[in-house]
Amino acid sequence: MTYQSLLYFRTVVEMKNYTRAAEYLHVTQPALSKAIRQLEAELGVALFYKDSRSNSLTECGDAFYRHVACALDSLEEGKKAVRAMSRRKENTVSVWALYSMCTTFLPERILAFKEQHGEAAFHLTYDVTSNIVRSVQDGAAALGICSDFLSEKEEFADVENVLLWKEKLKVIVPQNHPLAGKGCAGVRELKGERFVVYKNNRFGINDSVLQLFEKAGLSRDVVFEGQNDYTVVGLVAAGEGIAVVPESIPIELHGIAVLDFDCGETGGPERSVYLIWNRLTALTAAETRFREFLLRDVANARRYREQAEQTPR
Repeated sequence: MTYQSLLYFRTVVEMKNYTRAAEYLHVTQPALSKAIRQLEAELGVALFYKDSRSNSLTECGDAFYRHVACALDSLEEGKKAVRAMSRRKENTVSVWALYSMCTTFLPERILAFKEQHGEAAFHLTYDVTSNIVRSVQDGAAALGICSDFLSEKEEFADVENVLLWKEKLKVIVPQNHPLAGKGCAGVRELKGERFVVYKNNRFGINDSVLQLFEKAGLSRDVVFEGQNDYTVVGLVAAGEGIAVVPESIPIELHGIAVLDFDCGETGGPERSVYLIWNRLTALTAAETRFREFLLRDVANARRYREQAEQTPR
């Protein structure tokens, strides 16, 4: 018993004529008659009275028709639901991003994207770089916005990346800290300080700061790990230590002094922010559009800043 045989049966019943049913189904009448005979043989009962010109149903045929009609209607609803789910999936954008993206950058871009391309469903997850890169590598996320991870590029060979921008790193200390009034601090001035770092993140800022200390022949005293920017800032404000954070950190820094990191000629360390995706993972149509939208938007903003910097004041 197949979907096709049930559909044939229902069509014959409702059209009350083999010829019209065959034309509607785009099959020959002999093929349609054969399908009905096979269905009757499988059921072991006659579904139609053989001597009826109107193809009247037998009692068994009538009972069977009611169940077939319900089953086919239910299947049709199921097909519609699956198609709707497919359309929603094609209109879904999955993004994992740094916590610092959550207050202005991503919300503003999502709003602008919807204004240009219509409604889209966004699934957003905020995390640290290690988890973002791993999620894109494993296919859990379609797009990622993360910090530096290229030191382990071979491990993530399938992850494509485009640099979005670079930003300065800042040192944050409690307001009553001896460094609070200095305005800037170099690596050696942070020797012996208690550090609050980002939890479970072997890339990004943690890795950049670790390399700076190792290059200077120093080690850090890590006393706390914060899951996100809010936790790191809160622990510093509570006097538990100092931290290195991105310049774009979106939190009001009450009770905290912000210092430039390193006053040397290099201008201080930076972090790079990347848009990433897995070249082996198929993006939805909406994800592809959003990726291209972000790249254009950031490129336009970069050109605008460069023009503004070159304009005489």
